[in-house]
This record gives sequence, C-alpha cells and structure tokens, in this order.
Amino acid sequence: MKKLPISAFIICCNEKDRICHTINSLVDLVSEVIVVDSGSTDGTLEYLESVGIKPVRRKWEGYVSQKIYAESLCSHDWVLNLDADEALSDKLISEIRNLFNTNAVVPSAYKIKKVFVDPLKKKLNSFNPYLHFILLYHKSVASYKTCHGSLYQDSVKMLDASMKPCRLKHPIWHRSKVSLHQMLTKMNEYTELSH
Repeated sequence: MKKLPISAFIICCNEKDRICHTINSLVDLVSEVIVVDSGSTDGTLEYLESVGIKPVRRKWEGYVSQKIYAESLCSHDWVLNLDADEALSDKLISEIRNLFNTNAVVPSAYKIKKVFVDPLKKKLNSFNPYLHFILLYHKSVASYKTCHGSLYQDSVKMLDASMKPCRLKHPIWHRSKVSLHQMLTKMNEYTELSH
C-alpha cells in the first residue's frame, strides 16, 4: 500500500529491545521516519541502520529540546510523534490510513490514546490504563512547546488556542515498563531534572 505523507519522529537512547515494535508499526504507513539518538551503546544504532533508517546523533540536551529538534527535521507538514517504547496498534494504522485516503483531510491535530502495556502479560489489552495526547498533527496547527518551562515534561500545543484537537479512536501501545530497575532509573532521572 502507498505510504502516507507523514513524518514520524522518535528520540531514543539504548532502546534496542523496544524500538523494533515502534519501527515495525510505522514502516508501511509513513513515508519518513526520523530518529534522533543521544548516545546509544546497546545496538540500537546498528538495528536502525539494518532496517534502512539513518539515525541522527545529537547530544542529550533535555527531553523537550530533543523533541523540538526531531520535529524540526521532519520534511512533511504532517508529523507523528512517538516514543521509542510505543507502537501503533493495527486498528490505529487502519484508522490513520482511512483518514488520509478520504482525500478530505485538512490541517488539524489528533489526540491518540496511549495504552500502558503490562510486560508480564502477553495479550495487548485496550482496557489497560491510558492517557490521551496530541501525537498526529499538521505543523501549521500544532507544535512542540515546553510545559511550564520544564526540561523533561512536554506537550504538543495548538498554535491557535481557540482550535480544538480531534480524537482518534484506536490506541498506541506504550511499553513503558521493562523491569523494576528500568522504572527506578527513569524515576531517578526525572527527580534529578526537577531539582
């Protein structure tokens, strides 16, 4: 099937075990995948190159800074923002494709449900805890901005506050938990950044 005029962008560091799910969910849908890596040493770079993605290397300057930079590299006006531990569900892929195949898609922004995946359960369950975020958007309508001046909390903002984002029905799978050690490390990083 024809790839859509969407640039997907991802920031990562040492995500070899999870980014494969992200890339697999994008490879047949979007026409550009941008990955900004901040120093992976676990084989992430080699994996990306093996599937035809040339990662951009950039020193870590904070979560928001990396996201804004990655967004700036996107050549399409439509962009899709994913983390390296997220993947589009099959139903969401079909929903996005149908949205663009109507030929009536206009510049807008779409909130998508992030469903948290329990790593101890094999079955993906859309009834798991979830949150909605603006993740698919036209750059003339929305963009990355800092959230309360934070270096690590981020939010895509509507450029016109009177304009409301739309909402897609189907989820993104968010594999945020790998191990207790990984969770504690992430919590410690956020704590350090907040001081």
